[in-house]
Amino acid sequence: PFFALSSLSLHPFMADADALIKTKCPPPSAPLRLWIFALVLALSGGFHFGYNMVITNPAQNSFMKFVNESSVPMSNEELNSYWPIIVSMLSIGGVLGSFYIRIAADRLGRKNAMMMTTLGQTVSCILSIISFFIRNTHLYSFSRFLLGFFQSIALGVAPLFLSESSPPHIRGRISLSTGLSVQSSVVFGSVLAMPQVFGDSWYLLYVVELILLLIPLLSIPFFPDSPSFLVAKGHIDEALRSIIFFHDGDQNYALSEVGKLVEEDQENEETVGIWKVFAERINREPVVNGCMVVLAMISSGIVVINGYAVSLLMEVGLSIDAAAWANIGIGSIGVIGVLLSSFFIDRYGRRPILLSTLTLILLSNIAIVILMFLFEQTKNVFYGEILLIPICIYCLLFCAGPSPLSFSIPAELSSISIRGSAMTWATVTNAVYRSIVLAIFPPLVLLYGTSAVYSILFIPISLFTLIYLFIRLPETKQR
Repeated sequence: PFFALSSLSLHPFMADADALIKTKCPPPSAPLRLWIFALVLALSGGFHFGYNMVITNPAQNSFMKFVNESSVPMSNEELNSYWPIIVSMLSIGGVLGSFYIRIAADRLGRKNAMMMTTLGQTVSCILSIISFFIRNTHLYSFSRFLLGFFQSIALGVAPLFLSESSPPHIRGRISLSTGLSVQSSVVFGSVLAMPQVFGDSWYLLYVVELILLLIPLLSIPFFPDSPSFLVAKGHIDEALRSIIFFHDGDQNYALSEVGKLVEEDQENEETVGIWKVFAERINREPVVNGCMVVLAMISSGIVVINGYAVSLLMEVGLSIDAAAWANIGIGSIGVIGVLLSSFFIDRYGRRPILLSTLTLILLSNIAIVILMFLFEQTKNVFYGEILLIPICIYCLLFCAGPSPLSFSIPAELSSISIRGSAMTWATVTNAVYRSIVLAIFPPLVLLYGTSAVYSILFIPISLFTLIYLFIRLPETKQR
């Protein structure tokens, strides 16, 4: 077992980190267990985030029927106003959970924090299932809030844990596992949530999620904690064993890597809190840049594409079955986008990939708005069918750039003393913007039309973040 290396000790070397760093060893290739570890973390964080983001849209009629049967019967207008609030509870819980990322990551450790969030998500799924059988909308709303709370912490801690545990030369490819898991779960959730699969028995969606959560719940205890966290806590021997396990290098390589971590830890001050991080420019700048990367991702329109894709396509003339299948196709193209990104991310770096995809996404969004507007004016289904082309292009670009990179860049920009706070603010940015859009998009569409609301909510902010990142974002490759 990987903890059988207890005879190795670094304590005599701690005073001379430079000697360790000068140990020249070739970087190891990624061992299979590191990829398995990435998969386990994905099944605890990113996968469930994407899954819960989409299941309420294809199965919306079943959920709304449940809401109507659980309370005083409502009119269609009342249901259309009430349902988005229930949907947004996931993101509202995410906003609150975001503020606990640093506390969980730094006090509990990366490993224990992931155990806590997995257990919390498991309890949330059980509550969702119970709410179906007792016909209680309030319990279901609370379960979504709780699910959002723990998912938010998992989304912040998992990329941090994975980034700190991966060799620098393959960190980009390994980090893509979060984005890949999110997009794969979008496809998976879109298929399961189709009315033809479970019908009105939507609780089965959470039974499936509950089964998947058992994998990380039973697996995470067998992995070591992050080497960076262990060094920061003074557990040098455990950090050495962690690097040997995750990197599959020999003892000399592990000594060299731990030496770098010891030197970094000696240079850094103690952990900086989420509010104090803005006091000094050296800390403030990477945190703000990380938040802007996330804002560029979330303001590109993905909230609507993922959350309301079926409704959106039905509004432009597609039947419910055609819209549901188109939604699955759009998600599948996203998976291809993440896989394409894996060939370029460590070769060309994060900055050029992010900026180029954001630019093309902006152009795709302009095409989407134009086609929406033309359909609203002419009611010609041709424009609705053609709309699928820029949406598919958008999804391919989004999943090749902003989606996976927004999970890794905030951590790579930051030193270990502010990394927890940086991930907190990045996740807060995601959750706040997402919860606002999910709550206001449907009622605004009823008042002003889809094309007007889509353009106002996404295009100006996308343009602003693109310009900002072009000026301010540094390259984070090999960090």
